[in-house]
Parts: sequence; C-alpha cells; structure tokens
Amino acid sequence: MGELIPTGISDFIEDFLKNSLGVVILDYQKVESGGEGYTVIYVSDLDEDQAEVLKRIGLEQVKDDLWVLCGFEVEVNRLKDSPAIKYFENLQRDKWTELIHLRNEIDNIFYKKCNKNTLFRTTHNTPKVTLKWYGKLALDEPTFNDFIVDLHKLLVDSLPEKISKVCSSNFMKGVKCIRNAKIAHDSSKIKQLEDAEKYLNDLVGMSYFRYWYHFMKAQICIIDDGIDFLNEIKSKEGEIIEVLTNSKT
Repeated sequence: MGELIPTGISDFIEDFLKNSLGVVILDYQKVESGGEGYTVIYVSDLDEDQAEVLKRIGLEQVKDDLWVLCGFEVEVNRLKDSPAIKYFENLQRDKWTELIHLRNEIDNIFYKKCNKNTLFRTTHNTPKVTLKWYGKLALDEPTFNDFIVDLHKLLVDSLPEKISKVCSSNFMKGVKCIRNAKIAHDSSKIKQLEDAEKYLNDLVGMSYFRYWYHFMKAQICIIDDGIDFLNEIKSKEGEIIEVLTNSKT
C-alpha cells in the first residue's frame, strides 16, 4: 500500500483529493517566482467538507474556483481533526467488514467439511471485538496497541498453530511478534522484536511510529494483510483440513 496521504502536492491532488475525497480538479499548476513556490488549484462544486480539507492543509481561496498553496508540500498533520478523517473511517470500516466476512465464511466452510468444527475458536468476546473496531481508527500508540491485542485474539490466538505450516503469509507471526515483544517491551524477546520490526517495515515502510497517520496507516495495512491471509486460508482449505485431520490421528 502506498501513502494514504501523500505529502507531495502533485500526488496529494491526483491520489487523494481527486480519487479519495472526490474533489473535482479542473486544473492545477506549480509556479515559481522570486525563489518562492506556489501551487494553484482550480476546482469545481466543492462541498463544505472538501473546502475545509483544502483550508486545513494551507490552501487559500482566492476566488470561488481558485485556491493557492505556498509551496509544493502538504502538512499532513493538519488533517487530524478535519473532515478527511471521515474518509479513513469509511475505508477502515470497509476493510474491517471484509476481514470479518472472510473469517465467518471460512468458519462456515470448515463447519460443513470438518464434522461441525469451525476453524477459528470463538468466545463470548468475539462479537465485542468485531463491533469495537468497526470503523474505529488507531490514531495513537495506546489505541494501536489495543487494536493489535484484539486482532491477535481474533485471528491468531484463535487459530490452530499448524496453520502456519501451510500458509506462507507472515500475518500470524507478525501480529504475534508485535504483541509479544513490541507492545510488551519484553527485552528478552530480541528475536521477536526483530521479526516485528521487519514485518512492519515490509508492510508499512517503517517500524517506529510518531504521528497519528503513521498509526492509522499501520492499522489499515495490517487489516489488508489479514484479508490476504484469510484468502490464502480459503485457497488452501484442502491442505489445512488434511493437516488438522492428521494431527488428530
């Protein structure tokens, strides 16, 4: 996954304003004059939320359809309490819904093929965790850590360990290592800490998060990786059933 919020103005306009927020961009130009740089954006039919986002990142409205930014970089941190957050909440909600749907679908498949035994272990807390993270963004370290702990319960700890022998995904190992070493700050788990950092670097491009959008990107990327993991389980259901069956004989 690329940047959820690009900082370069061209990518911000093309990838985020146009594609994510649905702003109608008629044209834009980057202008340099006297050693200063300016970005001029021509827009159409802005709604209140879209206009608020433009203002938050430092764009100044010159005319109804003309906005100007001093410079060619966007200060992403300004968007934290802006209407742009609604977009990310909807994005997270859609991905979380897909993740939970796949978990349920897999359980139904295994229930029918494994003598009414589901693949995931479900407890009375499972529905609470499912509802808790529906559209909820992790925008700081405590919330992100809480998310990882719950995700571990939902998709890692609830699965037979032998699944890892069949699936090539690093999802189970990555989430487990983040929970065990990075969140717990257990210095004795040096190897797990290294694995957690590698998993995050491979997935997010960094292993230490500073700003709210770092935590948010990590959360959404990990949900995406979980979706890929569950799709791999679906594609290898025969192998998994065989492994689980053989382990009981």
